[in-house]
Amino acid sequence: MKKRFFVYQFFAVLTLLILIEAWSYFQLKKNGNNMPFFFNYHHSTEIEDAQEIGFNEIHPLGGWNMSDKSIEGHGYNSKNALIKLTTNSSADTAFRIFITGGSTSDIILDHNNWPIALHNLLTLNKIPHTIYVAAVGGFNSSQEYLRLIEQGIEIKPHLHISYAGANETGDFGFVTEYERDFYVKSISNGIGSFLLPNTLFYLKSTIFKYKNTVQIAELPEYSTSNRFKKNFKLMEGTAQHFGYVFIGVLQPLNGIGNHRASHSKVSNQEYLEDYKKYYPEMQHFISKNPAFLQDFTGLFDSVNSKVYVDDCHLVPEGNKLVASKMYQLIEEKFLIAK
Repeated sequence: MKKRFFVYQFFAVLTLLILIEAWSYFQLKKNGNNMPFFFNYHHSTEIEDAQEIGFNEIHPLGGWNMSDKSIEGHGYNSKNALIKLTTNSSADTAFRIFITGGSTSDIILDHNNWPIALHNLLTLNKIPHTIYVAAVGGFNSSQEYLRLIEQGIEIKPHLHISYAGANETGDFGFVTEYERDFYVKSISNGIGSFLLPNTLFYLKSTIFKYKNTVQIAELPEYSTSNRFKKNFKLMEGTAQHFGYVFIGVLQPLNGIGNHRASHSKVSNQEYLEDYKKYYPEMQHFISKNPAFLQDFTGLFDSVNSKVYVDDCHLVPEGNKLVASKMYQLIEEKFLIAK
């Protein structure tokens, strides 16, 4: 009997707390001050995923990052998280290339990536050079532009290559979801309690006149293709002003173009429907700006062997084909002797 009475009391109190929390939630929501319901716990899969990949730094401007020590642990030279692939030549006379992009250009995530293949081609052809790889897994063209103006200009490149497209889907602009999670967690944990956060915050605000004066601003929304076009124009404008060459590349994707040699089941294939929504407009934009933009979506059309690992990442032979095309473009722009 006592046990049953205790159970009734427990559920009665729990129901009352839920109702009070719900009432407080909707009262606070009128002014945009509502907290997570019942439990104030911000769980970030973005942050956990980044840590699992190996990103162990938070760059205040760009978001996720890998420290120089971690990069050097993979066998590369690094300064300010820029990986250097270089020949034994003077820094003043070497051909300097600055590369931005996402995981398909991040050589820490794939040691057979196309920047490595381009480095090998330049070395084979005895071109003194230094390649600065600023590509980071997850970066879109917005983070690329930030990386360019913060670090790329300082190295005085002869050439900047952006290899982009896939990460524009789900684009959060200049502020990554990874960064925004930190703001949400910081503010949420700073003003509320773990249990019944709306109830206690409402009591604080009414009895003790506490006011939450910190809000996370809503970011302006842009269409995916418009942001991509704007960022590529900004990169080209920066190159013109500082006197170097910019090549913007729309990367190839599995399902965009006429390559049909991929394996039947493709991981991350769910992204393809998003790609199909914005890639045609990007392709049209690039076709109108051939002086500094390149469309690689048809690069593998005549290739009969497998080149894709998933929706966008490539097998080593695919990366070599990308590097070969990059080398050809560099020659065509008379940046190196044929």
